[in-house]
Amino acid sequence: MKLINRGYKLWTRADTGGYVSKFEVYKEKMDWMMAKPGLCENVVMRMCENLKAKWHEVYFDNFFTSLSLLQHLYESGVYSCGTTCTNRKGMPDFFLGKSLERSNSDFRVAGDYFIVVVKWMDNKSVHVASNFHDTGLK
Repeated sequence: MKLINRGYKLWTRADTGGYVSKFEVYKEKMDWMMAKPGLCENVVMRMCENLKAKWHEVYFDNFFTSLSLLQHLYESGVYSCGTTCTNRKGMPDFFLGKSLERSNSDFRVAGDYFIVVVKWMDNKSVHVASNFHDTGLK
């Protein structure tokens, strides 16, 4: 009685008011998805094609977020931020085994473009990576 692992996915880019400005329907593997660097990064880069060099802010969830994607978007002139998983390639290892008290946070700067990676503790830890947010330190 397992669900069939097939179907459609709808990739969308929407503004803060919920207006959808770009979308794609995914139903099976396409040639552009098989190219490097990978599905998630390719989807976001395609969704942001007409934002290049305009320095708009783009936010996404941990399905898409990687340090290499944030770096590629910064090189393309797009600010980006998203929640992330600690086991992603290139993540600072300060996340591993480090416990914080609730409402405390810690951060590291990673990559060539000063990508800020933050760990914030709620009931569980929340991890965020950004290529444009400031650390708050002077």
